Amino acid sequence: MTQLTAVTRVQVRFSETDALKMVWHGNHLKYFEDGRDEFGRKFGLDFLEMFEKEGFAAPIVKVEVVNTPAAKIIFHYKIFRASDYLLIAKGETTQVFVTQEKGLNLVIPPFFQTWKQKWGLQ
Repeated sequence: MTQLTAVTRVQVRFSETDALKMVWHGNHLKYFEDGRDEFGRKFGLDFLEMFEKEGFAAPIVKVEVVNTPAAKIIFHYKIFRASDYLLIAKGETTQVFVTQEKGLNLVIPPFFQTWKQKWGLQ
């Protein structure tokens, strides 16, 4: 099976970082978009051209973070319209634990284990 791959390099700007001096997670989707743009240039799949010339759009319907064996917190979200409680969007975020030195923590930190026990989340 052929696998098409494109690589793009993104220079992280100061305005894209948070108080922890890490890229703010909200910018990850922008970087994903940069990668898709590069893919389109490399393989002739320009999304604007596809829309304007072919009449098709390709909206993103799912975003997923690749699973890791690290200790993590997973949140599930639902957004409902207030007027009739129609489900508008669902989502999920996954957060991992890193030390202040930016090291990935592969085991559940003691404070989080205690928190999980307090709430019966074993």
